[in-house]
Amino acid sequence: MIVNPQAGKKQGLAAAEQAATLLHQNDIRVETLISTRPGQTVHLAEKLDLSSWDGVLAVGGDGTLFELINGLLKSHKQIPVPIGQIPVGTGNSFIKDLGINTIEDSIEHIVRRNVRKVDLGHFSCQSGEYYFINLLGAGFVSNVAYRARKYRALGRFSYILGVIEELVGLKSGRITLEIDVQTMPTSECRDLS
Repeated sequence: MIVNPQAGKKQGLAAAEQAATLLHQNDIRVETLISTRPGQTVHLAEKLDLSSWDGVLAVGGDGTLFELINGLLKSHKQIPVPIGQIPVGTGNSFIKDLGINTIEDSIEHIVRRNVRKVDLGHFSCQSGEYYFINLLGAGFVSNVAYRARKYRALGRFSYILGVIEELVGLKSGRITLEIDVQTMPTSECRDLS
């Protein structure tokens, strides 16, 4: 398990302890690594020796899962073991889309070895190349998420404040999309201004 202790209003460590207890009760051995700063989950995942492990868990939200995936893919051509998530974050969009809403739900799927393949997306931007598992936001939605970070102590309300703050200075932008190796000309992208 790689734990984001800041996830879910600083509930990551408590969630990890609960998950570890439930896994141990089901005879599943667990090692816990704790991320102490943003981006560290990438480094922890990149350095994992997975030769003696059956899977890796992200304890946190969508951001923790994003970092786990990108760390594993820095040191492997593909993700070598199943990955899972203990939902602790503010939104938990991906794991909720799979019908997993609680720590107990997640542990039940792990114990039953319920594994399913999912697609990963890939994107590049000024800061590098990344993979994502559930959605990619650009423009308004990503700006809101960025602004909401400073209000994270308020939980889901942080996104409402992020929306309000983003609406105050709302401006349109241009993007170029390449889908299935075909570039969509900018003129075909709708300008919502």
